[in-house]
Amino acid sequence: MMQRITTLTSYLLYRLFSSMASIILLLVGFAYYWLTFYQRAPEPEYFVIVIGAFGLVISFFSTLAVASLSNEAKSYPFFMRLQSRTEFLASILLTALIFALLLQLLMTAVVLIRNGPELTIGRAIEVPPIWLSLNILASVLALQASDFVSYGWSRVWIFGLLAVAIIFGDNEGETINWIASFLRDTGEQAIGTSEAIIQMSEFLIRAADFLTGTTMTTISNVFGSLFWPFRAILDAVQTGYFTRAQAFAPALILLFAAVLFLLAADFFNSRDMTLAED
Repeated sequence: MMQRITTLTSYLLYRLFSSMASIILLLVGFAYYWLTFYQRAPEPEYFVIVIGAFGLVISFFSTLAVASLSNEAKSYPFFMRLQSRTEFLASILLTALIFALLLQLLMTAVVLIRNGPELTIGRAIEVPPIWLSLNILASVLALQASDFVSYGWSRVWIFGLLAVAIIFGDNEGETINWIASFLRDTGEQAIGTSEAIIQMSEFLIRAADFLTGTTMTTISNVFGSLFWPFRAILDAVQTGYFTRAQAFAPALILLFAAVLFLLAADFFNSRDMTLAED
């Protein structure tokens, strides 16, 4: 299996590097460096966060690019030689991660040589798990978003649930409080004597009360716990060290990525294989 995945990954890397997408992503990297590092000597926290964000973005769009290349009729012969479609999915993921990591390391080398952030050995050791876990998660999310993998309304459900989780999992509850305040103000300011307007006003006020009640607080805490690994990593980077609990954050992100990859594999194996003509 590994030999088949390695061979297919080599082929996809060749196609990616010889495509226009690789040039565009490289230009994006130059623009990103100019905007974020060109005229400053970054602090270690800034260096870790900004280059980590670069890797996340590049991983997402690299995966979309590789998935788009794979969604062509040229890929049909490979499916005849693979024992499972999941092997093709793993090759796409590995190709995109290798390409993104190369650009991320290139950005890192340029910043270290030209800008000279004061990065200690202890801080440098903590960086790879952070960057790799975020890159892998971004690539898996890109698989879910691609035409090559999506099955029916799968990506609408995945990213819809992600949007809901972001809204309701807000750490401070500011988004929910704003929505509740807006609904309450709208309901209280509704003017009219008709029964329909009165019922609408009462409904909006009840909805606002529900959003600020204990039930919604519990729901918000559940969604908020999903984003604890990201907050833990950000806090650790800003403070300069990981606590014992925060050290598990990259592993939890990899667990999320593994679940999403298995879901993507299930979608991919369930859909009809109809590739675009060249």
